Amino acid sequence: MFLKSSGDIIDLNFSILSETFELLDAKLAQISEEVADSFVDESSGIYDRAEHFVGLGFAVMQQYLVDTLLLKNVDKSVAYSLGPKVIDNVSLISLVNASANWWKHEAEWFGKNELPKQAESTLKRVLNISGSHDYALTNVLAFLIDDKKLAFSPLLPRIMEWRNCIANLEEQV
Repeated sequence: MFLKSSGDIIDLNFSILSETFELLDAKLAQISEEVADSFVDESSGIYDRAEHFVGLGFAVMQQYLVDTLLLKNVDKSVAYSLGPKVIDNVSLISLVNASANWWKHEAEWFGKNELPKQAESTLKRVLNISGSHDYALTNVLAFLIDDKKLAFSPLLPRIMEWRNCIANLEEQV
């Protein structure tokens, strides 16, 4: 939740998100160094560790989205369509939401022939960017930061842009 005072936005949750990203960025950098320092094959589990921390980052962002909308008179589906777009009119925020849901629910979907509609939508949104079930969330993050060093902090300005859209939308309501 954020507050507006004299035109300024006071958003303590954004500071917490930024601090959490610093922790996750450090962990992803450590894993990247481990990969660079030695021959690591997939069986070592190191890529699964990276995927886990990337999934955690998407879940942390999703919590920020929910917190931001707390006590706001904005429909969630409208809110998640706002802000920067990543591809074909898909918003960053809707991709973050789908990625977080992927991380939280993927194990529930394993081996199922038929999935609920929301699960199918999540899979489609993530796979459209990732192109693969293997390390899908890591691929999404790499796409979002243009294949630079794997980190979440570069997303902060775009998340702030979305938050500002919510603040502006709320003023119009």
